[in-house]
Amino acid sequence: MPYEVLLLCSRIPSITPAEFKSYFESKHIPLLQSLSGPYFPTTHTRHYIQRPEGDDYRATVMVGEGFEYDAVCEMSWENEAAFKQYFERVMEPEAAKRISDDDQNFVDRSSTKVVILGETRITTR
Repeated sequence: MPYEVLLLCSRIPSITPAEFKSYFESKHIPLLQSLSGPYFPTTHTRHYIQRPEGDDYRATVMVGEGFEYDAVCEMSWENEAAFKQYFERVMEPEAAKRISDDDQNFVDRSSTKVVILGETRITTR
């Protein structure tokens, strides 16, 4: 059974949404891949929140007030054991420091949320 994790993250205020996306794709993901090797998730899907230029890049919120996150990421592993191998690898002191140092370039770690997903159900048209 797949093991899935949801990550919500926001950019640091000094960069634009386009810079955030570019950094995430061209620097951070390759770093994670190099540090985790064969333990990288089977899928790492990044959904970037629409933030039109102007008006402080406010998200287009359909219901409710504001939305602080710039990306919603879904990561999936074959099973919980595979996730644990990944987590152990990226939490090794040297790897954790490199990830933390890299995060400072684009992500506001104080607002980051990570949650383990449970059962998934899909309804189609």
